Amino acid sequence: MKRSLLILGVAFSLAFTTKAQITLQPTNMPTAGHILVQGEDTTYAGITVGNAGANQTWNFSSWVKQKEITNAFVTPSTLPGASYFPGANLGVVVGTQNEFANSSSSTFNILGIYGTLFGSSNTPWYFNPYFKIISFPSTYLTKYSGSYSYEFKMIYSKPQID
Repeated sequence: MKRSLLILGVAFSLAFTTKAQITLQPTNMPTAGHILVQGEDTTYAGITVGNAGANQTWNFSSWVKQKEITNAFVTPSTLPGASYFPGANLGVVVGTQNEFANSSSSTFNILGIYGTLFGSSNTPWYFNPYFKIISFPSTYLTKYSGSYSYEFKMIYSKPQID
């Protein structure tokens, strides 16, 4: 009898399983010491976005990794240019440039970039307002809006002719 009740209980629990929604929290974000490796496919041939909405399955098996980018998350004070971003609590090394981020209980923002962009020497680029990557908690259909811009100043002793 006990065995029958156990089997019946397991059968009912399998019949009434629920699907839980993923919730991203600040604890899901990278901290100093983490590495993120990204692959890029730049061909886009035959790739379709697929259906939107809940309970979708997307198949990315046809994508080809043509480029690999490694992002190393570090303590910001260990990077050149840290003094330009005093509000940063996380640094991200991406190639020859350093990104400075602030990870808080409500958002993950990129404050700016320090590096050699567009042929410049090491220069700070500030995002104003900050470039919001994600807000917390984030679940399916979480939305936020906004825009950002950057400011780039170069000093020339002999301005080039335009």
